Amino acid sequence: MSNEPRFSITSLFREHFSDFQSRHGVRIEEHRAAQAMIDCRSERLGRYEQRCDNGHVEYEGFHSCHHRSCARCNGSARHDWLDRIQSKLLPISHFHVIFTLPHEINDLWMHNRVWFSTQIFSIASESLKALLRDPRHLGAEPSMLLAQHTWGRTLVFHPHVHALVSSGGLSGSRWLSCRPGYLVPGRALATLYRGKWLGALNQALGDGALHLPPGRTEAWARRQFRTLARKRWNVRIEGRYDHGKGVAVYLSRYVRGGPMRDQRLAAMPSGQVSFLYRDHRDHQTKTMTLTRDAFMGRLLSHVPPERRHVIRYYGLYHSRASQRLDRARSMLPEASAPMTKPVAIPPTCKECRSPLKTVHYRRDENSLIRKGARRYVQQRVQADAPTCQSISPSAATGPPLFFLSPGRAA
Repeated sequence: MSNEPRFSITSLFREHFSDFQSRHGVRIEEHRAAQAMIDCRSERLGRYEQRCDNGHVEYEGFHSCHHRSCARCNGSARHDWLDRIQSKLLPISHFHVIFTLPHEINDLWMHNRVWFSTQIFSIASESLKALLRDPRHLGAEPSMLLAQHTWGRTLVFHPHVHALVSSGGLSGSRWLSCRPGYLVPGRALATLYRGKWLGALNQALGDGALHLPPGRTEAWARRQFRTLARKRWNVRIEGRYDHGKGVAVYLSRYVRGGPMRDQRLAAMPSGQVSFLYRDHRDHQTKTMTLTRDAFMGRLLSHVPPERRHVIRYYGLYHSRASQRLDRARSMLPEASAPMTKPVAIPPTCKECRSPLKTVHYRRDENSLIRKGARRYVQQRVQADAPTCQSISPSAATGPPLFFLSPGRAA
């Protein structure tokens, strides 16, 4: 069995989630994520062992949940994603652009998670493409990778998008490069981004596509939008990177596993959780202490709606643009040969040197049976929750929330 860290998110949820969800409303995807973390590497998911044909058992352990919000079991998935992305990136410099939203929108986002998570991708990508296709800036189709994050350093709700943008693009049969150190004018990009958001918000409100928070009216929403129109929205264009790999490595930390790792947990005094964070103002590592319920609530608030991608590709990096991407790659100078992975050596038994085979046992009702393994064993688990018919359709994407009886999730 793997060694348990001194403090872990898994142990926190195993011990206290039942009490938490009996006092607080949770979205159905939050409950499923918590249940997956509770079951991760436990007997409930079954076990596996590596053994040879002579019956020698080399290793045994419990299966992982592989839920994308689980902090402890997504290391291989992150590495696999990074390998795929690094092989896809064009061998040129890239820019890192960060699109944020004003905090006044947070309450609306909480009640319209699917709509907002769709819009933030489309508006950020459309804003970049509109300026980069303008001949005054580039006049070509760029390559873009966008990743959505919803958290800040202290787990506060802070939705934003990281965009990895190539420093050039394809224009017909020609490759055009950006001017040195320049992508697009930052003020124009922020203004366009703000305008597209305000247009989408007003349109959705008029069409009745937005669910307003309890006690709020359409007049309140219109006043909020007028206030936002006078604010300066934050869009930051970072310096030019020689290659996109550095930003891809940063993004890979949050592709799967949620916003918090066990290594950041400092202490769990009675009814509280202390964790480390880096203050962006003075770049010092500090400790924040929250009540247990506040910490769990913040952590669960970042579970994305089900079946929603948090990484998307646009321009030449889109899956349907593979031929144009290959054509662009052929126009660029030859990059250094990519590092090849070492050939994996099949494990062998230490006693008899025979090849080891992995045998999986999964729980079926109250019995443990041997069966073939699925890679992701818990992603679509149905937790001990009311049936889908008994929950409002909006419960999967935002309030209203539902409560479960104590003790059923543990």
